Amino acid sequence: MEEPKNVKFDIFTTRLGYYTNDDEALHKRMLEETMSYQNKEGRVISNIGGFQSQDLPIEGVFKDFADTVLFSKFYEYLKDDFVFRPAQIRLDNMWANINYQYSSNITHEHPHTDFAFVYYLKVPEDSGDLIFDNPSPTINYSVFFGRAWKNTASPANSLIFKLPPKAGTLVFFPAYLRHHVEQNQNPEVRVSIAGNLTVDIVDD
Repeated sequence: MEEPKNVKFDIFTTRLGYYTNDDEALHKRMLEETMSYQNKEGRVISNIGGFQSQDLPIEGVFKDFADTVLFSKFYEYLKDDFVFRPAQIRLDNMWANINYQYSSNITHEHPHTDFAFVYYLKVPEDSGDLIFDNPSPTINYSVFFGRAWKNTASPANSLIFKLPPKAGTLVFFPAYLRHHVEQNQNPEVRVSIAGNLTVDIVDD
């Protein structure tokens, strides 16, 4: 890069991707199939209350979603910022999250993978924002950054970033980025699909 002179520039960037699925029929099929998993055995990993499924089979409507929406949007997210040579993308796994009233997801990251995603199937009002933590492990040691909210928050001074969810949207983020989901205050359920993606650079 050219020598900077009297300018401000970023040296590290945490890039999120935010995309819309316009296939309403596919969205409806996914919601119906996902809701049926409540009757199957679940698991507890990051969820407090609510229901988290075992890994979903990549077949049927979930394969349709991966093939027609997930991979194409992920390629769009990767290009220009992350990948500069041929790469192979692998869907490691995905699962369903059904958050009932007063359920939430604790702060966590997704280890042993490269990127994570969440796709929102049903989002009633006041059902909980997705909260990302500043990736610096020591930022809380600073008095300034701890009270920067007293001024206007910006990407340069924020401890957290709140992303209000919306049905039909797909969000990608680096798997190392710690995040949690606020408590659902609505009697209606909040439904999403989350998962992990690995990127393998192709050797010359």
